[in-house]
Amino acid sequence: QAIAVDSAGNVYVTGSSLATNAGLNYLTIKLSSSGALVWWRDFNGIGNGDDTAYALAIDSMANVYVTGSSLGTLGGLDSVTIKYASNGARQWSYTGTGYGLGNNVARAIAVDSAGNVYLTGNSLALNAGLNYMTLKINSSGILVWWAGYNGPAQGNDVAYALAVDTAGNVYVTGYSVGTSYD
Repeated sequence: QAIAVDSAGNVYVTGSSLATNAGLNYLTIKLSSSGALVWWRDFNGIGNGDDTAYALAIDSMANVYVTGSSLGTLGGLDSVTIKYASNGARQWSYTGTGYGLGNNVARAIAVDSAGNVYLTGNSLALNAGLNYMTLKINSSGILVWWAGYNGPAQGNDVAYALAVDTAGNVYVTGYSVGTSYD
């Protein structure tokens, strides 16, 4: 689903791979600049069901951050973000439950110069459908803040991309069900 290249020309790819008796798992691969396999990692969430990686980012130290959705223990989707060191060792993982009703999917990720991680996607809200879900996680994998956005029509609102500027401002975009002004 996503690809990135670090300053040394190494290539990182993430997506999902079908696993025996576990549905889809996150699959993240690092290839050298010559195309040789350096390492690969998979992730099977606690729900032992479909886990789909949607996005990845690389910081200046070639740490790799992968995010997407994972089947949780209650049958809904949780957003799961994993940090791997440049050698492929897992550093931490963060599971986000959004509004707590399921359908939490992280679709985009960015990392700032301090190693803070920003995610956006969607979360199911009571009586409001899917809402934007945007999070900031610090360099240790701890939630700093969480924000939701419910559009004017109380319908489905899904964020697909984000950017972070040098001042730490976060910009999110996606779609939102609007209202008619006829």
